[in-house]
Amino acid sequence: MKKNDVLFLLSAITFSVLFYKQDAGLNFLLLTAMISGLLILFNPEKLYDKQWWYYAALALLSGTMVVCINSALSIFACVCSIIMLCGKTVNRDNSVFIAFGFSVFSVLSSLIYWIIDLSTKHEEVDSSEKRKTRRKFIGVLIAIMIALLFFCLYREANPLFKDLTKYINLDWLSFAWIMFTFWGFLMIYGLIKNRRIPILASMDISALQNISNKKQEEENSHLKYSSVIALSLFIILNVMLLLINILDINSIFITKALPKGITLSSFVHQAVWSTVVSIIIASSLIMWFFKGELNFNLYGKKVKFFVYAWIIQSIIMVLSTMIRNSWYIQEYQLTYLRIGVYTFLILSLIGLIHTFLKVAYQKSAWNLVTRNFETWFLLLALSSCLNWDKIITKYNINHVTNVKRLDKEYITRLSDANIPELIELYHLKDSTIVIKNEWDTYYWLERKLVNVVEKLKFSTWQSYNLRNEQNREALRSIKLKHYEKR
Repeated sequence: MKKNDVLFLLSAITFSVLFYKQDAGLNFLLLTAMISGLLILFNPEKLYDKQWWYYAALALLSGTMVVCINSALSIFACVCSIIMLCGKTVNRDNSVFIAFGFSVFSVLSSLIYWIIDLSTKHEEVDSSEKRKTRRKFIGVLIAIMIALLFFCLYREANPLFKDLTKYINLDWLSFAWIMFTFWGFLMIYGLIKNRRIPILASMDISALQNISNKKQEEENSHLKYSSVIALSLFIILNVMLLLINILDINSIFITKALPKGITLSSFVHQAVWSTVVSIIIASSLIMWFFKGELNFNLYGKKVKFFVYAWIIQSIIMVLSTMIRNSWYIQEYQLTYLRIGVYTFLILSLIGLIHTFLKVAYQKSAWNLVTRNFETWFLLLALSSCLNWDKIITKYNINHVTNVKRLDKEYITRLSDANIPELIELYHLKDSTIVIKNEWDTYYWLERKLVNVVEKLKFSTWQSYNLRNEQNREALRSIKLKHYEKR
């Protein structure tokens, strides 16, 4: 049996030990470290590759945040980071979009490629020594399996032998565990033995190249026609944006009041989605207009001026929309939807910056798309470092006034990351909580506390995380008992 086969087998068993019937926690960080180690083992040249270390650092950061924050976002970021790391290990020169896609493709097709690789190995001519070693290994494996079967039979046949071996627990050895371990093997095999589609890989690398200056006289009339359309369009867009920004500046900074007949909700929500959609459409048009010769001729210089002006004015419009959203949060408190609004607006700003770079440095349209995706991926990894449920809870509690009522039901229905804050809020320290089966004021809090207590009972070292430790410490100050009707 080859060294690589042993590594994959041990990795699959390790994966099963870490994740079989376990919650998320330390296991994600250990998995990230194991896969990073395997990638270095199979690709030792990556030790000197700065790009590889960048993606490895993001993966390890996300894995660490699963231990520290243990949010759904950190788990999602960790999974995406591992997939991206494996993809960029093999497809270094490809865009992150294609590298990520190839990595997903490798995992999904791992069973097929594993069978193909296995059959290829059998077709190779083995030496007599290798054949003997393989037969010995298979023989020992079969013997162990048969011995385990007889072990179970003897335990049932003899109570004394069962009592003697009572501390040997083989409950984990089941069909479900075997299938889970096999699935882990295929997943790790697909991630490490990353596959690529050569045609797509070459097309991607070609599309990432800067736009070249290839003059074609037969297209001059068409080029002039396109430049007139682009110039006219962006002049009109700049005039409209100038008017919009003047109105916004007057409303936000001078009068500091809503326009008559407009609610704060419509003032924010309509502005957000309209702003994002308008930027996407205009950026798509810029990619279309600046796909060729317009980057280099005199017509293009005039169009570029108005495109730059549009980008600057769009940035102003996005910033004013952010201020509107902050007004909305001050009035109606912080929620995930309002954080999502900020996220879309920040992504819009990033898109505008990349659009500017695309026009200024004659980047291709595909380069613009992939650079945006690359930045989004970085933001995903960084945003996993924040405990959003705690941030929302603390913000809403700290910004309550006599006029604004705290939406207790909303913060109570968040994840259990805010248990310490809820215990402080409800003044539950050194008190007894009576669990009822009725829809009273504290129903959601009661259910949440019970669920957390039950969860902590079954936590293991694989699912260790700081959130559980903080909750365990906070719950020590209260007692839970069930309500009994008399």
